[in-house]
Amino acid sequence: MVLSQPPPLPIRTNKLRERLKPTPGDPSAREVLEDICRVFGVSEEALMSESKEEDVVKYRRLYFYVANVLTSVNSTRISALINRDRGTYLWHLGVCVSMFESGDDKFIALWNIYTKGSLIWNTHYNRKNKAQC
Repeated sequence: MVLSQPPPLPIRTNKLRERLKPTPGDPSAREVLEDICRVFGVSEEALMSESKEEDVVKYRRLYFYVANVLTSVNSTRISALINRDRGTYLWHLGVCVSMFESGDDKFIALWNIYTKGSLIWNTHYNRKNKAQC
């Protein structure tokens, strides 16, 4: 399933706590990281590094977004997996939302490449979406 726009970020409130509880088959943040690396041919070490190279930053940002949408892992653990703090994680999520809302062609193209090539996204996003209906 290829989307021209990403799904909205889940709002982490008490109201949605039940929906965000881990369910059998939910991917872990590690699985999302491995999936991003597989789809784009980037190493985990590169995403964990201090590199400010444009492509590495884009893949890191995408990891934060996908991990937020697909997993029930908290923001501290998602960010710690690639040696970042929660503030960095939140900042990157905000940038993702801005890029999607402004129609940033490069980032939307990156998003479409990921959703087309990702087994995790296509399996888990569709399952979670159907469960909410």
